[in-house]
Amino acid sequence: MMAVKSACCEPCVLVLGYSMHLEGGVSKVTALLIDNMPELTLHPILFSYNSLVRSAWETSLSLASYLFKLMSPGKYRIVQVLVGSPGDAIRVLPFIVIARLFGCKICIQFHKSTDVILDGINSAVFRRMVRNAWRHADLLCFLSKRLKSIHEEICQDDVPKAVIPNLIDERWLGQPPLRYAERSRDIVFLGRWSWEKGVHDLIDVMENIDIDVSCDFFTDAPGDASYRNCRFGGWVGEDEVIDVIRSAKLLVLPSYAEAYPTVLLEACASGTPFVATNIAGIPDIVEQSRAGILVESGDREAMAGAITALLTNSEQWQQCSTDGRNWSCGRSNDRIVAAWRSAYRDLSAGM
Repeated sequence: MMAVKSACCEPCVLVLGYSMHLEGGVSKVTALLIDNMPELTLHPILFSYNSLVRSAWETSLSLASYLFKLMSPGKYRIVQVLVGSPGDAIRVLPFIVIARLFGCKICIQFHKSTDVILDGINSAVFRRMVRNAWRHADLLCFLSKRLKSIHEEICQDDVPKAVIPNLIDERWLGQPPLRYAERSRDIVFLGRWSWEKGVHDLIDVMENIDIDVSCDFFTDAPGDASYRNCRFGGWVGEDEVIDVIRSAKLLVLPSYAEAYPTVLLEACASGTPFVATNIAGIPDIVEQSRAGILVESGDREAMAGAITALLTNSEQWQQCSTDGRNWSCGRSNDRIVAAWRSAYRDLSAGM
């Protein structure tokens, strides 16, 4: 009750994002933000990942419902647009135009590096439309300083910008980290089965690594193939994800495209060291947490070396585990919520 009362004077914000039934990091962190901020209302514009016809139909229905919501006099003064892919950047364009017609302020929050988003848009016309929408937003929000810097290098604009990281579910801090000897898994990977996540790089590393370790992949569709030192499971629920990461000696994220991966925050909270690629906001997490080792995307030799180093050097493993856990305990969800509320109040001032 206190959280609702404290938010009653805050501006109402309509958040354009993914349906909560969709698996993935963006849905997870959006749900967590909305749980902590009652003044936010989610309006899904993406209900499924597959079938172009189904997606177009559901987006049309979402657009009609969105129009009806904005017709409520004075309720929504701010529209927050989540962009986590090139498709999102195009899909949200009509929603932004409609919000402008109703006099709403536009906040765009990027859940992927903007260079990757723009590179993924094949049409020059759509690319110009997307960049124009970004230039005319009222606030651009990034998950880390490096993601903001990447955007500023490729998109020269004078739009106000903020850096606000994702919240983390406090359940991750509810139990002390396990010691190395208590952990039942060697290496884990959690993510989609796609080139973007670098799964084939990790499989190659595991098939050729010199130490006796195995990797558990929790993913969607690896097919019937069998690989040396690799075991495959399907998607797991949030409670199981906590158990998986806590029980692992090491997490590996070999991605080619990310933003500020929640799975690395969760690894830090679990005291689980990680190896991850030097892209997007990942270097910010490594620099601040000191919980992992960076390698370049596609550098399988470096990945194998980093995995070997962390799993054979007990002092380095323990230091990464301790540093990551301490950093997580020092992060404040209250501070992140306060940063969002301050941004919303600035946007709504003078409306």
